Amino acid sequence: MVTINQLKAEFSKRSHHYLEEFTTGNYDDKGGIIDRKIPTLTTEYCEIGFNDQVVYLVFIAQSDSWSKEFFDEIKKISNLKIYGFKKFLKDYDFVKNPESEIKSEPYFQMQFSLKNDDKLSEAELLGEYDSIVKLLKDHQIKVVNQLKKMVVS
Repeated sequence: MVTINQLKAEFSKRSHHYLEEFTTGNYDDKGGIIDRKIPTLTTEYCEIGFNDQVVYLVFIAQSDSWSKEFFDEIKKISNLKIYGFKKFLKDYDFVKNPESEIKSEPYFQMQFSLKNDDKLSEAELLGEYDSIVKLLKDHQIKVVNQLKKMVVS
């Protein structure tokens, strides 16, 4: 099981900037509103939230950087949901051609959920984070820096 303090320590070692918050009003992985404050770390690439036994990573990207090649790679990740920025209750993973729907909004979101139990290690969580960031960079996906509200290339 990974704690927010372990993640903060690792990001500090890496000299990554982050913001620790306790957020409410986000949606859980079943589409329900989280009405209590949960610990989150916001990095330049995503928000990492700790909700019960789930750690989620939510990335926001500009829709004009979407590509079929990126989708073909990212959909291989089994714990992924892709949804719109305004139409965030509609999951795009199972749409055969989500490009037209995604590009109808300025941004799209990707959520990766990991079960936070005794089997999840800090190294595994950070490895998942690093591999997703690498995939985004490799495909030149323009990620919104949630710390500064600007695009990170």
